[in-house]
Amino acid sequence: MCKYYIDLKSSIIKIYKYDKKELIQIEEKSILFEEFFSEDSGITINNYQKLVKLIKESAEKHNLNNDNTKIYANGIWRKIPKDQYENLKSDFFDIGFNFNVISQDEENYYYEKSIQGIYNRKKVLIVDIGFKITELIKIDKGNIKEKKKLNIGISNILNKFPYINDIKEKVGQDEVIEYILDIIKEEQIEMDFDCAIYMGEELRFQELLKYKLIPNNIFFDGIHIYMIEYEDFNTKNKEIMKKTTLQELYEIIPENKKRMYDAKARILLGQAIFKKAKIKIIVPSDLNIINGVIRDEQMKEILK
Repeated sequence: MCKYYIDLKSSIIKIYKYDKKELIQIEEKSILFEEFFSEDSGITINNYQKLVKLIKESAEKHNLNNDNTKIYANGIWRKIPKDQYENLKSDFFDIGFNFNVISQDEENYYYEKSIQGIYNRKKVLIVDIGFKITELIKIDKGNIKEKKKLNIGISNILNKFPYINDIKEKVGQDEVIEYILDIIKEEQIEMDFDCAIYMGEELRFQELLKYKLIPNNIFFDGIHIYMIEYEDFNTKNKEIMKKTTLQELYEIIPENKKRMYDAKARILLGQAIFKKAKIKIIVPSDLNIINGVIRDEQMKEILK
């Protein structure tokens, strides 16, 4: 029997199907739950209704229920007020689910499970870009050696450059990167990594945006098939900034247009970090906590 997993984040909902062989994303929807959120009132009524509607429609479409589906709400969902939490539990129960919010420790645990890998004993920098925070994780010979959180995220770039998606405004790639580098100038980042793993659906974005992806010859783990050289990444980003309109970004993922609104900000934030760390090879990755959940379940099954 197939299993289904719902990853409910602060700004996006992803639904996955797992058939014991591969993990496939079957639904994705961006809803900015953080927008107008407060710890007193929680998410807005409009966003609340969008969420319940999406879950109900997805349940009907894919025959999801509490027996075959697990929900992993994280991020902002740990901050919602008690009354809204109880309402969500009730509405999700009516659809056929238990509304499950995982703790920060659980999220960290599953995240670490997801990125665990030998990576051919290489020295790897994992870059995980968020809306307000960017996390850097240093892995050496398969072990996590250091974690660092940078107080910069996509929101910084969007606030500083609100017209970043308007090619008529001519927001320059170098201008944005210099702004980012100035914010993180005091951060100490090593410069002897074999490669960087770029988290957050970047593989799909880079395939659709037609980056020059080449076979990954740095390490083999059966998951990260492609890589891109920094100079090719830089060249393509320059082209995207100059020529790619917001409408063209929306057309890349038409079923979830909002997902691409911050693509330029996300890409240049990654590039600035790669530049500072003198990264020559970038490996795009789609790993997330659901990969960690599945790994954890597999290990428990083995140990039975």
